[in-house]
Amino acid sequence: MPKPAQAETPRPRFSIPGPLGDYLIHTKLNRGGMADVYLAQPLGARDPGSWLALKTLLPRLYDKPRYIEMFTSEGELGLMLQHPNIARTVAVAQVERRGGAVPLLAMEYVHGRDLGAVARHFRRDRARMPIPQALYIIEGVLRGLDYAHTLHDPSGTPLHLVNRDISPPNVMIGFDGHVRVIDFGIAQATLDFRSQIGAIKGKISYMSPEQVRGLPVDARSDLFSLMVVLYQLITGVEPFAGDSEFAQMEQVRRAEVQPPSQLNRQIGPELEALLLRGLAREADDRYDSARAMLEALRPIRDAQPVRYGALELSSFMGTAFDGDLQLLRSRIRKARALMRQIIHSGAAVWGHEMGERAVAHLLPTIQAQLRQQPLLGGAPIPEQGPPTARPQPAPTSPPPEAASESPPAEAPEPTPTPEPAPPEPAPPPKPEPAPATSPAGPPPWALPMLAALGVVIVILLIVLGVRMMR
Repeated sequence: MPKPAQAETPRPRFSIPGPLGDYLIHTKLNRGGMADVYLAQPLGARDPGSWLALKTLLPRLYDKPRYIEMFTSEGELGLMLQHPNIARTVAVAQVERRGGAVPLLAMEYVHGRDLGAVARHFRRDRARMPIPQALYIIEGVLRGLDYAHTLHDPSGTPLHLVNRDISPPNVMIGFDGHVRVIDFGIAQATLDFRSQIGAIKGKISYMSPEQVRGLPVDARSDLFSLMVVLYQLITGVEPFAGDSEFAQMEQVRRAEVQPPSQLNRQIGPELEALLLRGLAREADDRYDSARAMLEALRPIRDAQPVRYGALELSSFMGTAFDGDLQLLRSRIRKARALMRQIIHSGAAVWGHEMGERAVAHLLPTIQAQLRQQPLLGGAPIPEQGPPTARPQPAPTSPPPEAASESPPAEAPEPTPTPEPAPPEPAPPPKPEPAPATSPAGPPPWALPMLAALGVVIVILLIVLGVRMMR
């Protein structure tokens, strides 16, 4: 007999948008291999511009102790990293819900786009990133790595921290023009925060030769990965491309690259020397620290014909990604409108997940927070979207399936419009002549036909009279 199906273990759930622990989630930002990332605010925050990136373990991993330990270790390590060029972790927690606990990390929200999106922006235009811009970004990453590589624990013992995943998606470029490394999720240190996801982890084309070979890695591995990023930005070419992961790994292991000046003539000998030394196959032939690479980079930056800094990068980001910014603002508006509707209907969905008493305790705080006008990047987000050019007819009611897929938006408040000024009196119109009309009667072709017919009749009568005379 077939075994009866076992009931699935209930898992904790939380609605988006809605409260989760000490935070009010608005919308999802991203999904990774182990976690989802949401845009949230601290519950009861008085600053309407205080946004956080809330990272939660994927639901399918809630009952996997190994992954929970990895996730928590990442957060505990992040709490130790306090540097302007590294996104801060502010809290590590497990929130109790009906069905279990939700592991989460609360991190600084970097208002911007990752370096991968910036690189794609240039590729779409068939362009390379300008060298001054690329060097400014790389310098910011190097500052963060120098801090992490030389970090000590409270007792003064070096941690020998290695990121092991330096790549464009893990470098955030803020709309404020600042650069931050955002993910030390597979970082490895000499204390108990060791990654358990294998020696080969990360993006192969950005790994170091010793990393793809499964050998021990140190800070020089991160420097190799960063030089792969710089090479790609200023040449537009991926140095270790391959048709398969195995082919990529073999190219990385050999670490043979085309001199970058052959791909971009604006790359001078000093910059090329820095790149090739950073991409050396043997770790001993590279710069021995991020600080040493920083010292080699500074004169190259200073020699650039154009000065490039946070102000210039901020201007570029605001122009290149204005559409993304407007989309995020729209999603925040919709989330706030939906939360108001949930509260108006009794917040039953939240009560089912966390208990009616807990929801009743939180509702006044959430309502007060929703009365504030939110800020994003220092700019207010109006509750209503931009006005449309002309009013559209009201749509017919959608079927229930369609209505449940998109959150209902708030009905726009009517805006008073000024009454139009009375029109000036127009001069009386001139009478137009009436069009000529034909008198009633036969059509014009009838008269000639009647005349011809009369001639024929006369001829016939004459012929008939002649015959009778004979």
